[in-house]
Amino acid sequence: MDGIDAADFVVALISTNSVRSTWVAKELSVALSKEMRDQKPVVVPLLVGSCPAPTIIVDKYYITINEDQSDFSEIVPGLFRDSFMLDIDLGDALAVNRKALHAALYEFIRSPYSTVRVRINIGDFNGGVARVVAATLEELRTSTLPESQHVIRQVQEHAGVYEIALPIFWATLAEFVSRSVQEMAEQFGRSLDMVAVATTSISNIIAAAMHELALKLHYAVFAYEARKLGQHNLAALIEANEASGADVTRKLVESFAVPSEREFLVAVEAAGNPPDKVISTRFIASIREPEFLLLYAEPSTEILAESWYRLCVPQIVARELIHIAFREGRPLHELKYHVALARGGYGRMGFP
Repeated sequence: MDGIDAADFVVALISTNSVRSTWVAKELSVALSKEMRDQKPVVVPLLVGSCPAPTIIVDKYYITINEDQSDFSEIVPGLFRDSFMLDIDLGDALAVNRKALHAALYEFIRSPYSTVRVRINIGDFNGGVARVVAATLEELRTSTLPESQHVIRQVQEHAGVYEIALPIFWATLAEFVSRSVQEMAEQFGRSLDMVAVATTSISNIIAAAMHELALKLHYAVFAYEARKLGQHNLAALIEANEASGADVTRKLVESFAVPSEREFLVAVEAAGNPPDKVISTRFIASIREPEFLLLYAEPSTEILAESWYRLCVPQIVARELIHIAFREGRPLHELKYHVALARGGYGRMGFP
C-alpha cells in the first residue's frame, strides 16, 4: 500500500478480469478512502471495452478505452482535465514544428486554464529502435567477421536498458517542457513575449535532448541498419547528431542571440541548494557584462531571463534527461533530488 500513499493519481484498470480480483477491489477501496480523507491520490478508473462500471466507482469520473488500446492517448487529458493540453508532434523529422508550436502556445495564453501539460507525439519511435536493434543482432549472429561477437556484446549492453529508459526519457522530457512553460508564463506573463520566448526555448530543449539521445543510441542503433528497415528518420537522427556538444551549444546560441551578444558567452557552474536537494549543473550562459558574474552572486540578477530559458534551460534539461533515464532509470517523482528550471532555484552561480 506504500505506493498508494506516495501517488498523486491511482489509475484503476477495470476489466472483466480485474473486477473479479479480491486484491484489486481491496486496493481500490483503500485508494478511494484515502482520496475522500486526504484529497489525494486522485483515483481515475480506466474502463476497458464494454466492462460495466462497478458500484464502488459508479459516481466517479472515469475514462473508457478500447481493448486494443487504440485510444490510449486519451488517458493523459483524462488525468489532467483541469490543464491545457499542449500537443507537440515531432513528426517524421523528429523535430519541432515551430509554427504549430507557436500557434498552440498562443491558444494556451488565451485559454482559461492556469496550468499546462505537454504531450509529445513520437509515433512508433521506441518500436522502431527495438526493430533496428533486433535486426542488427540477427545480422551480426550470422556474420563470420571476427569482430562480430564484440559488436554483439556492445549492442546488447547498451540496448538492454532501452525498454525502460526510452519511456522514462519521453515522459520526463514532457514533464520538463510542461514545467518550463509554466515558469515562463509566470516570468513573462501570458503574453506574446512569453509565446515567442517559449517557442524558441521548447524547440531548443527538444533539439538538445534529441542530440543527447542520439549519442546514447548510436552504440546500438546503426544508421545503415535503420535505413535498410525503412527507419529513415531514425537513421537521420543518428547521422545528424554526431557533432560535439560544443557544436550543439553554438546552434542554440545562434537560434536567438545577435552576433554582438555572442562574445559574452561564458561557462557557468550552478550550485544546487542542499536543503532543497537541487542538483548542481554546468552550462554556457549569455550575459551582457560577464566580468560582473561573481561567485556566489544571485543568479537572477546576472543572467537575463530570455537568455536563461532560450539557452541555459535546454542544456540543463538535455543533460539531466540522459542521467535520469539511462542511469537513474526511474521517473522524476522517485528521485531524491530535483532539477531547477528557474534561475532562483540555485544557491549560487559562478565561473566553474
